[in-house]
Amino acid sequence: MGFRVKCACGKQFGVKDQYLGRKGKCPYCGASLVLQPDEGSASPPSVRAAAPAPDKLAAADKAGVKPVGATKSEADPAPVRVRDPKQVSLDKPGQVPSVAPEYRHVVQRFCHVCGTRFNEGAARCSNCLAPLSEEEIAADAKKKKKLFPWLPRLYVSKKTAALMSVGAVVLVAAVVYACMYPSLRRRSRLHAELTLVQNVLTDKTLQPLALEMPVQAGSSETRPPPLLKLTLEMPWQRPATVKAIGKWERTVGPAVFMTNGTGEYDLEKRELTLTAVDGGKTYTYHVVLRPPLILAALAGDNRCLRLMLRDPGVNINQTDARGDTPLHAAAGAPGDPYETVELLVERGADLLARNSLGKTAKDLALVARNQEVLKILDRGKPIPRG
Repeated sequence: MGFRVKCACGKQFGVKDQYLGRKGKCPYCGASLVLQPDEGSASPPSVRAAAPAPDKLAAADKAGVKPVGATKSEADPAPVRVRDPKQVSLDKPGQVPSVAPEYRHVVQRFCHVCGTRFNEGAARCSNCLAPLSEEEIAADAKKKKKLFPWLPRLYVSKKTAALMSVGAVVLVAAVVYACMYPSLRRRSRLHAELTLVQNVLTDKTLQPLALEMPVQAGSSETRPPPLLKLTLEMPWQRPATVKAIGKWERTVGPAVFMTNGTGEYDLEKRELTLTAVDGGKTYTYHVVLRPPLILAALAGDNRCLRLMLRDPGVNINQTDARGDTPLHAAAGAPGDPYETVELLVERGADLLARNSLGKTAKDLALVARNQEVLKILDRGKPIPRG
């Protein structure tokens, strides 16, 4: 059996008969009170008879005499201990526990920072680790000094702290990338241009078309042989010249000799010079290339072409010594490069531009028999995909 106890806060709660007359706490407000049955509640007659009156308890406390009808535990209640769950688990089924079960009422409170529920007596919040007792608050304030005294101390949960750390790392990485993006973009464009020069000069088909030959009739200048291998330095920033190492064939009568030379490539003049010394003699390999935008259109390197067209102030209709534009080079290139022509037309290349011989891009496409290129130039706009 049990009885109902009414607290001064207006709440009622049930108590077992064995705790009659002891001191306890309200599970709602935590106030200390004597566990007596409420006058308005229905309690068993045995409980009401066994329960000593409150005035007798008070008088007995003052005189130090045990009141009549009160047990030893009622006169001098011992502190309530929580039953050890491990001890109960060790008992065999059907065996009486060695220690009688004892209970206590736990008052649940809420953290003032995050609102997490915690039990009475907890030192710190299990969610945000905010101090809950006055001792912990004083120790925390003594250990950590506020950076800004007028701001409240911030307590966050472990999950929020982890997310904030990840966000800070991502923010720092984004700032570093934003600061380095212009340099990375220039470096990507420079490396694409140097790689294009290597590919063009080592291609037997593209190398004769990539050289900047004089327009004057009757010129005695001969074209050098294609390079077998060419390696250019890849610097971080754009210099005036870069180092170069190349290998080419040198013919002396019926004999063919492999010649390795070193030199440099001038980015402004687009001039490559390699020098080799063999048997006391010096051999030189020298070529002058067309503008990089025309080389990219001629080789069909659309990635390099897009990188060059992103630069502010670039002229998509720039000409070389022959008067050819990038559209002329792409239209007359071998292999029907319709994708390169389509890209140039999308970016606004002049379809009616003429070179020094009065030829348009369509005329060069007719000579090269590039049928797909002719369709794009006839329409005057890219062919819709689908």
